[in-house]
Amino acid sequence: MYDLTKQRSASSVKRKLLLCICLILLLSIAPLVNAQADQFIENGDKYLAEGDWQRAIGEFKKGLEIAEYDLRIAEKLAEAYIASGKRDDYIGEYEQLTTDNYAYPTNHFILGILQLDKANSLEYDNQRRRVYPDAIESFAITIAFGADEALSRYYLGKAYYMAYMWGAYWSPAVKDPSRYSNSIEHFEKAIELDPGFFLSYQGLALIHLVM
Repeated sequence: MYDLTKQRSASSVKRKLLLCICLILLLSIAPLVNAQADQFIENGDKYLAEGDWQRAIGEFKKGLEIAEYDLRIAEKLAEAYIASGKRDDYIGEYEQLTTDNYAYPTNHFILGILQLDKANSLEYDNQRRRVYPDAIESFAITIAFGADEALSRYYLGKAYYMAYMWGAYWSPAVKDPSRYSNSIEHFEKAIELDPGFFLSYQGLALIHLVM
């Protein structure tokens, strides 16, 4: 009985020691991962400025390989896709990716940005109204699967704002200020998550201007 108790105690100590070692390793690796990700962002930004879309895309993809839940990099990758002029091709690619790996939030986030850009570029209001809900769904899934950050909340608030504004654009008489509640909710949540995130304040200001 004594030996069994002693063995359990030793096993417990070993488990605690192993957990401590793992925690120390994680804390020591995190700054290195962040530094590498920042370097890929810097490289990608340089290629974007030079108009070299494919090399920019390559750098941002490398950044996501080591920081797969970093929405900053995901946003920049989506911007590079749009700048390449092949946005619709990438929408198809990410629709497939999000089907194959539904619980991966970064892909939904990228898809949402591409869908939002597509909706904004369409000429007719009835075309836009069909695409904005897709972007809203993509950003909502991003948040539902754990990427509840100021950036994802901002984009969801923006998608709701654009969906309502374009839907009411040709019929100002039917405007209902209460319909901005979804946008306001997500812009305010973004500010709560990051009080220094300027774009969310800008989104709220735009709503108050049109109300």
